[in-house]
Amino acid sequence: SSSDSEPDKKPSSPEENAKQRIDKARQRMQKAIEKLREKNKSEAVEEQQAAEKELKDAVVELERILRQKREEEVERSLAALEGRFRRMLDMQIAILDKSKKLDLLEGENRERQVEIQASKLSLDQRKILVEGQRAMLLLQEEGSSSAFPEALQQTLGDMELVVERLQKSDISKWTISIEEEIVASLEEMIESLKQEQKKREEKKKDREKPDGQGGGGGQDQTQPLVDALSELRLVKTLQLRINKRTDRLSSSLNDPADAVGQSRDAELRDQLRELARRQEKIQEVTREIVTKAKSN
Repeated sequence: SSSDSEPDKKPSSPEENAKQRIDKARQRMQKAIEKLREKNKSEAVEEQQAAEKELKDAVVELERILRQKREEEVERSLAALEGRFRRMLDMQIAILDKSKKLDLLEGENRERQVEIQASKLSLDQRKILVEGQRAMLLLQEEGSSSAFPEALQQTLGDMELVVERLQKSDISKWTISIEEEIVASLEEMIESLKQEQKKREEKKKDREKPDGQGGGGGQDQTQPLVDALSELRLVKTLQLRINKRTDRLSSSLNDPADAVGQSRDAELRDQLRELARRQEKIQEVTREIVTKAKSN
């Protein structure tokens, strides 16, 4: 073998280092075969053991490479999502401000002005909805989070509702309250992403400390986008939002004091059904998070 007469070249990358170790293992295996043909069992065993060690070292190196690549992938996903959510938030705040001003319009031309401006706001809201759908594709492609996709899906549902209401020139307090919930939801998701990025940065600095000072231990190469605690906090926020909207809708029932809470308003019934669906999804997401935590 040429490696017997020439010194090993210093690997230019972790991938190259793993490749060299695998190549060394292959050479050791070949030598073991030759020794066995020569009936030299003891030296053959030595070569086999040396090949095994090279393969183990290569596996360790490859696992480290996978962990690093996964970490970089998660960091890119977090940054991309935060950037997109921030753009959506800026656009949503602008719509909310304009809706509030539109609601305060007075005069004989108010109805016409509301119709024109609300139609424009509806188009702007649809643009945010499209941005959110692209963010959903990122989350679905990443695939490790349960709570984040559901939180975003519920926010997208609210955006669709606002689009419809603004198309009807509805700039009532109820429409504005939904817009406020969308703003709050985007702010919460951005904060969760910021906190996750901060935790990852702190862990990275900890690993880079000299031996004996760092946290030690490896990271799971299948590390999720956000940890279980962050997921549960998001679930709690979703539950509180459902509770709040349920209370608000109850005040619109025919008889708020009625324990059964029957309503003859079709739109109101649709919203109550949607709340029931969201409640079921939150229950499913919570079960998924608990199951993942137990399996880990």
